Amino acid sequence: MALPELIVNSPTPGVQEPIATLAEALTEEGGTVKLSQPMPAGLQGTGQTRLLIDHEIILIEGSASPNVTVITRGAEGTAKAIHAVNTKVYHVPTAEGLRRALAPSLVSALPGSPIDGQEVYYQNTAMGESGVTWLLRYRAASASTHKWEFVGGPDWTKGPSGTVTITAIEEKPLEGGPEIVVPLTGDYVANMAMSMQLNVEGLQELFGLLCKNGVAIATPIILTTNPTFSRLVASGTSGPISLAAADKLTLAGKNAFAKSAGYGLGVLSLSPIRVG
Repeated sequence: MALPELIVNSPTPGVQEPIATLAEALTEEGGTVKLSQPMPAGLQGTGQTRLLIDHEIILIEGSASPNVTVITRGAEGTAKAIHAVNTKVYHVPTAEGLRRALAPSLVSALPGSPIDGQEVYYQNTAMGESGVTWLLRYRAASASTHKWEFVGGPDWTKGPSGTVTITAIEEKPLEGGPEIVVPLTGDYVANMAMSMQLNVEGLQELFGLLCKNGVAIATPIILTTNPTFSRLVASGTSGPISLAAADKLTLAGKNAFAKSAGYGLGVLSLSPIRVG
């Protein structure tokens, strides 16, 4: 993963001053820049920044040591060059550096002290396995306790999978069906779909259920079927629902009559409204 971009102000506002000079000459292939003094405190953390020496931009790692590690020589279209001892070294916020510094960071936990308007890309391990990332923006003025609002990104979708046969008036989960563990506490919209089939002749109401921690929530999908062996696919949405981090969402089928019916090919998707 790329390092975060580090940027600091000039010591004198409106004046670009060098942050150091070269303590040793730097060859074209030199992998360490040896400075006359450590860089400013804001450039000493974990991250990367850009130095301007003569006409060459050099991408380096943040460091508290005056000897800094080079990531890329001749960055942003500049040419690698030899630089003499005592050459002035500048920290210059370049177009690429500013773009990286202002871009949302990819996080697996929301920042503890966010600022209004801050944006992050959120992805935990399970979401990463599905290739799903959500862009969230912090809105301090939100009346909700969940102040990270969803800006964009795909639904997190699992399935189609699972099957179960029910012969009594009862509810059963789809065996091997889709499952989503809620990543963040907040308000969401969940969508579901499944196939339902009546295995015997006669009128039957079949219910598709969205379950949280094994208990049905929201409005069920209801499919009324009469012909024998008719298989139909039904879908529905939960509307806004409040979920806690680590809640487990699954699907289940339910019979209204004691007649054999099959449920399967469950699809479950989740999209945030606001979280945090």
